[in-house]
This record gives sequence, C-alpha cells and structure tokens, in this order.
Amino acid sequence: MLKKGVFVNLLTIVFFVCLSLLLLEIGVRGLVPKTSWQFRDFTSDWQLDQVLGWVQKPNLDVSERTDFGWIVRFQTNEDGLTPATAKRTKTNNRIRIMIFGDSIVVGRSVPQDQTVSAQLEQLLQSQNINAEVINAGVQGYATDQALLRMIQLLPLYKPDLVIYGLCQNDFLGNQARVAHGQAKPVYKIQGPGEIVMVPPVLKDKIYTGGSGLRKWIQYSALYRYLQPGFLKLRMMLGRWDSQNTVVPDELDEFYYNQESLKKINWNLFKYLITQMAAVSKANGAQFLFYAHPSLHEVWEPYIKNIEEILKIKPGHYDKYAIELRLVRIAHEENIVFIPMINWFWKHESGGPFHLLPRDPHCNQKGYRLIAENLGGYCREFLAHRREFTQ
Repeated sequence: MLKKGVFVNLLTIVFFVCLSLLLLEIGVRGLVPKTSWQFRDFTSDWQLDQVLGWVQKPNLDVSERTDFGWIVRFQTNEDGLTPATAKRTKTNNRIRIMIFGDSIVVGRSVPQDQTVSAQLEQLLQSQNINAEVINAGVQGYATDQALLRMIQLLPLYKPDLVIYGLCQNDFLGNQARVAHGQAKPVYKIQGPGEIVMVPPVLKDKIYTGGSGLRKWIQYSALYRYLQPGFLKLRMMLGRWDSQNTVVPDELDEFYYNQESLKKINWNLFKYLITQMAAVSKANGAQFLFYAHPSLHEVWEPYIKNIEEILKIKPGHYDKYAIELRLVRIAHEENIVFIPMINWFWKHESGGPFHLLPRDPHCNQKGYRLIAENLGGYCREFLAHRREFTQ
C-alpha cells in the first residue's frame, strides 16, 4: 500500500496537472481564434431527410482549421451542393457535370478549390472547354443513397454528364440500415427480378458520435489547437514512404482473401449501378463511375506493411481484386468505368497522394490526379456528345 504522504503527493500532482490543463483550455478558448481550434463533427453538416436518412444542409458557410493545419471555408448552395454559386438553371453553351459520392467526393478536408470537382472544372476550363462541375457528394453515403440523390437532383439540374465516385466501404454500406449512427435506406432483393427500397426509420435528431472522455477530448480546444503539431511531428519522425502505413482494417481482407469478396452483395451493387446509368439516361445525361484509389491499391508502403504484419506470401496480395470486379460489371452492363489503380502507380513518384498520416482520403495532389484521369474521359465524352444524346 502507498503511504499516506506519497498518496497525498500524487493527488496534489494530479490536481495541479488537471488545473494547468483547465487553465490552458480556457486560455486557448479565450485568446486563440475559433478557426484554429473549434471542432465540428462532420454530422454537423447534415440534416435529416425522410428518403435519404440525411442530406447536406443548404446554404452552409462555415470555416474551420482541419487536422492538417489549413483553414477550410465550406459553403453550399440552396440544395446543399458545392460550389455555393451553383444554380439549378443551366447557362447556355456550358457543359454541366455532376459528381456524386461520399466523403471522398466532398473533399471536406481540403480547400474547396482543391476538391476533385473543383480541380476537374479548372482543368477543363484551362483547355478551353466551357464546363461547370457540381459536387453532389454527401459524407457517409453508400451507393444506394447516391442513387436516390441522383433521382432527386438530376431533374432539377439537368447535367450532361453524371459521375459516381465509389468508395470501397460503400459495398458493405449498401447492405446496412444504419450508418454513422443514422438510419439509412436500403434496397432489398426479394426474389428474382424483385428489388424493393426500404426507407429509413428516422430518429428525432442527427446522432453525434462519441461519449465521455473521448468526446470531451474531441471537443477540447487545447487538443484541437495542438493536434496539427502532433501530426506534423509524427510525419517528421517517419520516412516519406512509410507515413501512410497503418495497421490493416476490415477492408484489407478483400485483397488477399478471395472468400472475403463473397461478403459483398455484388448483385445488389450491379442493380444500383445500372439504375444510376438508367436515371442519368432518362434525364439526358451520360453516366460513368470510378473507384476511389485506395491505399490498399496504390500505395506500396501500405501494402508492404499489410504483407509483413499478416505474413502474406508474395503474389497472394491482389491490389486489383476490387477493380477487376468493377471492370467486369461495367462490361456486362455496358457502362463506362474509369480505372484508377494503374493511373496512380504510373505517377507514384509524385506522391504521396493521400492525407497524412492514416487518412485514406486524397490530398490536393491526389484529387488533381483523379481530375486529370477523369478529364481525359470527359474530353472523349464531349467529342462524341451527339452520339450520347441521341
């Protein structure tokens, strides 16, 4: 047992440490601009929706410092889309492109002029193509919600080209009725040729995650203010080619265990993607889709880390495991799919292309690379536009 004097000394130290942290917390809140420390859970961008579960709030205008140190001003238009200047009415002689997807499309952690949609528009305009690109992504969406969002928005915005940005966790998300604590819609296969959409059973408010000490730390001004420094320190202590290595998660298994791919309801995904193409065509638009270039597929240090931790034999890790399935589905359904894996490996020396550390979302360079690949297909679409709109 601890002697009484030692216990009192320890208690005194704990008290003064807690008091010091409290004073620092008060000091940061009182003296440092909110943009340098204020934490906004991404669910604060949402509002409930009877069909989709949640949508992005309209007319948002919020500024915050991201975990990576830069200030991001995020603005939406009347329908919760970006840029905030996007209008339903099309400008004459301008090509309109709309991109749908989840957080990898929204690009909430980079400045709005550096997201994939903004960089695609900049790229096309620099090539004398009068195009506008509207970002209809919503954080947390699966393929089913992106489809329903298209059904809502395409009749209003009448785009010429619709792009869906797929994220690997969308596959299992399509089979879930709850995501991120929120109720969501789900499509159910009842029998051969019979698929029904089950609407979400909404709660009375948006769920905000975390509780107790973890939630307190997330909202701590002191922690948020110091966090970019911690991240930079971690990056400085690691080599550039190892900064994106992380412990494998539940998605890794898809790339070295063929049996795990059976967890994905491929028939459901095929139905959703063909419906996207059909909805686009019904609204006078061409449709294409691509898969977000995951760390599991395009960053060698990450892949090597997985192989070492799990002792995977050489040649047993297949970075194309998901992409080849998507190529096959696109071919079977006569839908345009844009591969990204080889495109990223071709430009590997310009990386890393993801946020550091441990974040699978792209940084500005990654979004630029995606935009360049998409841009080639957009130019091809424009060259054959008459054929597509007949």
